Amino acid sequence: QVFEKACAEYKKMVQDLVRLGKGSELGPVQKALLSWYEPLTIRINQEKKDFINGIRSEDRSIYGPLLLLLKPEEFAVITLHNVLSSTMQASVHGVKYSALISTIGQEIMTEIRLNRLKQKEKENKKNKKYSFNLKALINSRSSKLVNIRTRKILSESDG
Repeated sequence: QVFEKACAEYKKMVQDLVRLGKGSELGPVQKALLSWYEPLTIRINQEKKDFINGIRSEDRSIYGPLLLLLKPEEFAVITLHNVLSSTMQASVHGVKYSALISTIGQEIMTEIRLNRLKQKEKENKKNKKYSFNLKALINSRSSKLVNIRTRKILSESDG
């Protein structure tokens, strides 16, 4: 939900700036994010299309199925926010690539699980079944905690 909101804000910001011709009024961080957001979204969308069309690459068979579970804009926002956050928290030695990739992967899996829970909640409301407190789960600050709770809820409802 947070990432969906961020995607909408990025799109609106780009549209407003183009319409008003005021790109120079942005701060350096906002300029950087906006300059990376659209090309990254386009590239992720191309990867998704290549996977769907069966175009092979070395690792696409590993990450390709995940590309079908979120919008390219959501992948871009998750990636950009984590890269920026990790960079700002890094020591003078920089960000370790493996730690950054792991963090991005965890955030992507959290978002995928939350989307699955949203779908389950819709089904539960439709069928008037027990519903979990999705809002409280989404508002949790720890993605590790969210992952643990969503896995538990999804395994209970699938089983």
